[in-house]
Amino acid sequence: MKSSLIRYGGPAAGLGGALCIATFGMVYRIYGLFREQAKTTFFGGDGFVYVFYAPMYVLLLLGTAGVYLRQRSYFELVGKAGFYLTALEFSLGAIGSATIMAIAGDEATVSVLNLVAHALSHVFYALGSVLLSIATYRAGVLPKGAVVMRM
Repeated sequence: MKSSLIRYGGPAAGLGGALCIATFGMVYRIYGLFREQAKTTFFGGDGFVYVFYAPMYVLLLLGTAGVYLRQRSYFELVGKAGFYLTALEFSLGAIGSATIMAIAGDEATVSVLNLVAHALSHVFYALGSVLLSIATYRAGVLPKGAVVMRM
């Protein structure tokens, strides 16, 4: 299992990143250009975006786990803390997105979940990503360009 996660972590992270870029591109297109036309359709509701967010977070979590497992023996406290903060963010994002999709009708609940699942989790991601990048740079296992892309 561990070797499979290391092996497929890179493609999972790449696919998750591509899904992230595609999702933000679609959101900009639909909400920015076609706001009036999309209002009464599925694409105009809150649930549309979270259909893409949930798998994106899962793929990014798998990618981060693969990178961590590949370099785990070189990491110290900084690397472990960075991984756990980043994993917490991706987990919160995935669980929050799935929950929001399930209860998309209740606006008050959706706004609270959105705050917890996305706004708070981005704080964890910012801290965890910087710490994990520092540890990856120190470990020297991956190329230095990978560290720059990680940040």
